[in-house]
Amino acid sequence: MKISKILSKISDKKLLFIISLGLILIVISLACKNGSGATSNTTAPVMTVNIYPVIQEEYDLFLNRNKANTYNYFSQTNKVEPDTEFWNTAYEGKTPLEYLEKLAKKDLVRAKVIQELASKKGIGQVFEFDELLENWEKRDRSHKMKIAEGGVVYGVANMNLPNYYNYLSTNLEIQLKEYYFKNEIATDQEDLLKYYEKIKENQFTHIKKISLECLCFDYSTSLQRSQQLEQVENAMRKLDHGVKMNTLEKLFPSSSYQKKYFLDSIELYGEENIDKDLKRYAAKLTYGTYGVMDIASSINGTVCSVNLLEPLEKEVLPFREVQKKLIYLYKDQVFKNTIEELVKKADVRMSNDLKIEN
Repeated sequence: MKISKILSKISDKKLLFIISLGLILIVISLACKNGSGATSNTTAPVMTVNIYPVIQEEYDLFLNRNKANTYNYFSQTNKVEPDTEFWNTAYEGKTPLEYLEKLAKKDLVRAKVIQELASKKGIGQVFEFDELLENWEKRDRSHKMKIAEGGVVYGVANMNLPNYYNYLSTNLEIQLKEYYFKNEIATDQEDLLKYYEKIKENQFTHIKKISLECLCFDYSTSLQRSQQLEQVENAMRKLDHGVKMNTLEKLFPSSSYQKKYFLDSIELYGEENIDKDLKRYAAKLTYGTYGVMDIASSINGTVCSVNLLEPLEKEVLPFREVQKKLIYLYKDQVFKNTIEELVKKADVRMSNDLKIEN
């Protein structure tokens, strides 16, 4: 039967109803297709850096990596311990959550700026998180399969997603820096001389000799450490009143007094070498002032009152001897300045859909 004959037997009202129903079904079908292919709340951009979108999962990586820094900051500055109210409690006008968000945003903007600059220089691409996630999963499966089959896996065998992201970011920055060192940053002799004059006191000061005396108290437990720190404070009060350090050993039986002399030409070795730590600490002291040094080792620790017996014997290394290192430091500073300027100029926009979970 022809379609025209079928339609002729249907009333106008029924025909209108059928057409309307068909249109509704088409709209619903299209909506379902669009819905399945559209970006969900979890993949919608929560932030853009210049023109590049950042989804919630990528932002979370930067939040999580900065949580420990946030804990430490508020623990040291406000002497607080994390609890259920920690993240939303204001300490001196700012909450840990606000501080965490600031750190995450700063690190993420810098990462995106580096990715964008690397892309412009033909070194890499701006990370697309979905693609990065897929590559990480492929790598993880491949490495697990090789290990299961007894094969050799080069590099880190099991790398979680945050470490994989950091690994890619670090390598990209290294490649970009190498490119800049080679192609973008010139080293004019006049600029190098100016930079040398600017940094020579901090970077190229050579301490030829250190003479010091120290009164040290050993400890092996946290309780003993507290007790010995109290002893050091008592000793410091006596030093402030003009008592000579070499006379305090009799007043503090648990202490030991020593004089030490260090020459720069003699290297000190060992991970847990108290002389190495004393030399490093004394190099930062000012003659005529006492300092307290607390050294914790894997077995025990030592807390010392330290005093320079004479002014530090210093020498600034001449330009010709440090030129190679100076060129590296100069280029490194120019590269850092370039990135910092791009970070300052970045167009950063935050979405209302951004979620920050404790």
